[in-house]
Amino acid sequence: MKIRNLIGALLITLMLLGSTQPLFAQEVSEREIRKELRVILKDLPVEAQQDILRYAEAKQAMVARQAAAEESRPNATPAQATPAPAPQPAPAAAPAQPATPAAVTVNPGQSAVTPTPAGTGHAPQRPKYMMDAEAMAATTVDWGQTNHDFGQIPQGETVRHTFRFKNTGDEPLRLTRVKASCGCTTPSYSSEPIAPGEEGFIEVAFNSRGRSGPQRKTVVVTGNFEPVNMILRFQGEVVTP
Repeated sequence: MKIRNLIGALLITLMLLGSTQPLFAQEVSEREIRKELRVILKDLPVEAQQDILRYAEAKQAMVARQAAAEESRPNATPAQATPAPAPQPAPAAAPAQPATPAAVTVNPGQSAVTPTPAGTGHAPQRPKYMMDAEAMAATTVDWGQTNHDFGQIPQGETVRHTFRFKNTGDEPLRLTRVKASCGCTTPSYSSEPIAPGEEGFIEVAFNSRGRSGPQRKTVVVTGNFEPVNMILRFQGEVVTP
């Protein structure tokens, strides 16, 4: 049941966060997709994660009730009761009700979530940075380069790269969040609105200290464009002296 609940939570998270299209459209591996999903889920408040689980459990309970009702429909003449002056059909059995799901642990170190009773689930609240982006008039963006290869990186060094993009629409471009996939990457970006026709930047600084071998990192950019999330990638190979 825990596995089913977690799968339901991930599917709903994909739908709500609008990240499905950029993840699959850019041909990333399943390992990278799972890693980026964990980043997105980890960034959500505990209350939002609990709401996602409650909503998934409510939907699963509803599907289970519908399946039980279908199975309980009689396909033949109902059985007759013990012979009597006026025999009556035996009452049909009531549809089986699904058991209340067990408590689910959201993250290690957090308290377990008590599921909401079936039929009372509600959609979780979207993160503020996404609601802010969607509330603004949308513009279009020419991202140019969305992937960078640092090549070989001497272990312990910090390397930097700047992604530049252009507002090609008719509305000011605003970035509401720029989030790196791990703590080894520090992004900086254009914090002021970017006028139509003007350029903005996102600089990533990767610290290779304590790392070795191939490295693949992502930066998720959220703003008033379609789709609301854009993913920038960079890679390199950390080599020891």
